[in-house]
Amino acid sequence: VDPMESMMGMGGFEDPEIANMRHMISSMVDTSFDPTWRAKEGTTDRNTRTYSGPDAPGELTFRLYALRGRTELEPGASRAEVLAAMKGKVLAKATLTANVR
Repeated sequence: VDPMESMMGMGGFEDPEIANMRHMISSMVDTSFDPTWRAKEGTTDRNTRTYSGPDAPGELTFRLYALRGRTELEPGASRAEVLAAMKGKVLAKATLTANVR
C-alpha cells in the first residue's frame, strides 16, 4: 500500500502512528482561529519572503522558538526586527542542524 495514498484518505491500510499524528494535529487546529494570529513570513537573507534552500553543500540550521505572546510584526520583517521583537518572550527553543550534500 502506498503510504501517501493512505495518508490522503484514498483507502488502504493506514499506519496507526500516522492516524494518531493526523488526529493530534487536526484536533489542535482551530479553524475559527483569527488569521491575524497566524505565522507571518519574514524577509530572508536573499531579500525574499520565500525559502529557497541552500546554494551549496554544507551545514543548515533551523531554529524554532516558543514565545510568550505575539511579536506584532508585519509580514516581511527583517531578521534584526524579529530578534528584537522576540527579546524577553522566548519560553523555549529547539535547533535542528543538518548536513546538506
